[in-house]
Amino acid sequence: MPARAARSLGGRRTRPPRSLPSHYDEAAVRTIMQVRPRTMTSHWKLFGLILATRYIQAHDIPGEII
Repeated sequence: MPARAARSLGGRRTRPPRSLPSHYDEAAVRTIMQVRPRTMTSHWKLFGLILATRYIQAHDIPGEII
């Protein structure tokens, strides 16, 4: 069944799983795998966002993230 027809019947087109770099820790990999179906952002940028968020939290930087 073509992908277009599958989508019209409520099916989902999924990307084949890609391996992530080995230097990503388990928590980052879980987060990236969880949000991957809902974003077009690359895993490189997601990992950068994860690290930036951790830095803000670890250094108790005041303010809000919007």
